[in-house]
Amino acid sequence: MKRVFRRIAVCLLAGYLLLACAGCAEKERPNMDKILLPYQLMDGDISVKAYGATGDGQTSDTQAVADACQAAEEHGKRLFFPAGQYQLSAAQITFPQQVNVVFEQGAVLLLDAWSKLAFNGPISAGDYQIFSGDIRIQIRSSAAGNPMWFGAKGDGVTDDTEAFKTAWKVFNQLDVPYTEAGYVITSIDTFKNMALRGSSHEKTILVASPRTYKLFNVIGGDLSVSHIEFRMAAAPKYSSAFYFDTATSYIENVYITDCDFYDAYNAFTDARAENVMMFMHFEDINCYDARCSTFDIQDFEGFVFMKRMYIDNSNSYAKHGVEPFAAFLIDDVRGDNFEDITVIGANTGSEKEIGFHVPGAVAMMSALSWKRVTIRNMGGYGIVFGQVILSEIVDSQILHCGGGVCAEGLLEVQIDNLTVDGNQDSSLGLDGIFFNNTVYSHLTNVVSKNNGGNGLRLNNSNYNLVKDSEFSNNADRGVLLSGGKCNGLFSSTCLDNANGQVSLFAAESLVDQVVYRADGTVGSITDVGRFD
Repeated sequence: MKRVFRRIAVCLLAGYLLLACAGCAEKERPNMDKILLPYQLMDGDISVKAYGATGDGQTSDTQAVADACQAAEEHGKRLFFPAGQYQLSAAQITFPQQVNVVFEQGAVLLLDAWSKLAFNGPISAGDYQIFSGDIRIQIRSSAAGNPMWFGAKGDGVTDDTEAFKTAWKVFNQLDVPYTEAGYVITSIDTFKNMALRGSSHEKTILVASPRTYKLFNVIGGDLSVSHIEFRMAAAPKYSSAFYFDTATSYIENVYITDCDFYDAYNAFTDARAENVMMFMHFEDINCYDARCSTFDIQDFEGFVFMKRMYIDNSNSYAKHGVEPFAAFLIDDVRGDNFEDITVIGANTGSEKEIGFHVPGAVAMMSALSWKRVTIRNMGGYGIVFGQVILSEIVDSQILHCGGGVCAEGLLEVQIDNLTVDGNQDSSLGLDGIFFNNTVYSHLTNVVSKNNGGNGLRLNNSNYNLVKDSEFSNNADRGVLLSGGKCNGLFSSTCLDNANGQVSLFAAESLVDQVVYRADGTVGSITDVGRFD
């Protein structure tokens, strides 16, 4: 019985506590009707209407606004604009640094050609228009602006180009709020010291129009763009999201980060002019269903960093009906770094479908670095480059492509820890690695297998070293060293290649400690010979 009574007492106590907590919660629940939004009139605010402003859009409210501004400064209060249209005629008003100017939704300043406003302190407003007319405004703080303050709609239909241009003339930095449909943009020139930042919660959408050829025409550099989704499907052929105008000036200090691109013809291209580009940063970039090269660039002169990028063109050809292209087409470049990048193709079977293409139209390009790069499903080679010195491919993989790396005229190029796992279904017969006219290059810890041609072919090349590598199950030979002199293949494995394991036709060259049979047989060759 005691146990029963104890249980009853516990239940009664629990019920009492639940009722008590419910009562407390009821008492502590705030009255939502009394909560003020930050853009509403609060106690102590100085309202311009209290100083005679009408907000009827007809009467000049210039003096009333000036008087209210002075009062807000003297009393250290916020200056508040209730909903209404405030006509400012020949207004020359400076809002002091300590005065926070607050606009209720529906409050708009109508400015004429003779008005000039200066805001030394903060502006507080929501995602709605607060300025209209002939806008001459100076901002003397580091605050960011909102293109909606200048009339941008973000409805996916209205062309918001002029609102963005006006906002960027007033503010160096724009914080662009997210809208579901996005902002339609035709073309905007960007000059030095400009920044565009989308929503941190969900990327702000910019939509190209059918008249967009250069969504951002970049002049001079010092540009930062982040948290933006670019929808480029409506833009015509030969258009680009970012056009670097090297015909006008050199360009430096560009930061494009955390952006997505859909259906772009080019995401980035340039004017092919004499001026160069330096200190460029492209990080956390995703590109989907491109119609041509994501990067089609010349004159990346130095300190160019491309990091954490994902390029997926697996649906490009079926979706857009375009000809095969290189995901990256760059030339006349020096000091480019490609890190943590994935490039996916559609395995079109065309040699023109390439991951990275550096044609080498200009001799002696240098300091190119591929690190932790993955390239998949290219019809042609994963990487094609020429006329390059002092460069490297490290910790990377080229998978199920027509070929791996094709290079011409290299000097002192290092390849370390590269895997090329090819596509024997390709009819192109491309090699896993093909070097022509290369000098002083080193290949270590390379795996090249399942390719339609040779695992490795060095042609007319001198003083190259290959060691600690594997070449297996290739449709032609494992390793072919032909022409040139003083090349070496050491401590490597060549097995199960269709037309022979190693073939050496190079003066003063050596193959040593190479496993060429499944039973572990090791052999050496000097100058001329082969292992079948």
